[in-house]
Amino acid sequence: MKSRIALRLKTQALLDDTDDFINSTEKMLDDFKKDDEKWEREGRKLGFKFWD
Repeated sequence: MKSRIALRLKTQALLDDTDDFINSTEKMLDDFKKDDEKWEREGRKLGFKFWD
């Protein structure tokens, strides 16, 4: 019984870590997207043409 409880706690801890990793990765990707959009806007103001 103890081993099942320990396994369940380890599994839950791994799931929590995985959720945290996914959330931080999604935030990082969102930040990259916002930075790309910002630099594209700034570049267009200076006359650069992106993806055209």
